[in-house]
Amino acid sequence: MNKKKIIHIAFILIIAFTALKVNGMLLGNTTELSYKGILCYMIPSVIAMGLYLYYKKAHDLFFENSSRRRRYPLGSCYLIVAGMIFCILNILSLETNALQNFNGKVAGYLLGMCFLTGLFEEMIFRGLVQTMVYQIFGNKKQYALLSVSITSILFAISHLFNLIENPNFILGTMTQVIYTFCLGMLLGVTYFISKSLILVIGLHGIFNFLGQFTMVYLPLEQTTGTDDITIASMSIQLVVMLPCVMIAKKMMRSHIGNMDEI
Repeated sequence: MNKKKIIHIAFILIIAFTALKVNGMLLGNTTELSYKGILCYMIPSVIAMGLYLYYKKAHDLFFENSSRRRRYPLGSCYLIVAGMIFCILNILSLETNALQNFNGKVAGYLLGMCFLTGLFEEMIFRGLVQTMVYQIFGNKKQYALLSVSITSILFAISHLFNLIENPNFILGTMTQVIYTFCLGMLLGVTYFISKSLILVIGLHGIFNFLGQFTMVYLPLEQTTGTDDITIASMSIQLVVMLPCVMIAKKMMRSHIGNMDEI
């Protein structure tokens, strides 16, 4: 076991969470969907980019020989499908008069925040942690899915920190932990196959934007509600997201099989 690599992973996660905490302190009680929110969230995003570029230069962070032709797995498109399902269901849950209140400013804020979130989380978890976990296992293909799974678990657990800011959001946080594991599995396998951070950042950002799109119909002060979710909402989210795990496993098995044929 490469203890040095484990220490590096711990260091990366500590720096990342510290950057998020600094971001939260700067935001204070201000809604994230604002110019201030976007500017503040650029701090952890820039730190994540710096960490990624440093480790990419100091270590070989690609899973495979980067000279091989990249593949862009079709299965990863399920994330867009899942996001569209959430978007449609959320819009249908709105009152008819609310659909007349489209807020372009909120749409711009939301789009910026979703892609900054995708950039931060993908550079930290897929670009750095997942690659380094795979290296701990000696870059052996039989440990590829295990590396993705371990990283997805760490990614999911990191969302428990939401309880610190909102201790009453228990059911919602537990749901988020489960579906972010599913999200991490599909994004992780997609990154393993494609070796493209831009692809997984884009997929993550689009998924987040579609899932939260109904915010563009709400007044700015109502875009950060803290009420817990219902059992029905939890069930819907998990039913939509659980297939990500099965799709990810199928994609990985197919990819490993193709590697054997090369």
